[in-house]
Amino acid sequence: MLSEVLKIMDLEQSLAVTEIAKKLGWTLQRVENTIEQLESMGYIRKREIVSSSCKAGGCSGCPGCSFGKESFCQSSPNPTKILYSWVITDRGKNALH
Repeated sequence: MLSEVLKIMDLEQSLAVTEIAKKLGWTLQRVENTIEQLESMGYIRKREIVSSSCKAGGCSGCPGCSFGKESFCQSSPNPTKILYSWVITDRGKNALH
């Protein structure tokens, strides 16, 4: 379960948590719980960002996205709030390879 989410994060460009859930056929809650576990185990870390260009309801991989290959958007319905992304740590990369 943990490795499935980590693999998607490793292979995909910036994804909203909702998009990860859709790809796996999981509920949003299940993905969020898995992400919390990955963070507590040190495989990913949160990086806060601010963006006024994200769409309400979630990021869909904006063309000018600056998150980078190993970051994943968790956006707010209110684009003026702080957004954050997930970055795979060295420990997470080692677990994948």
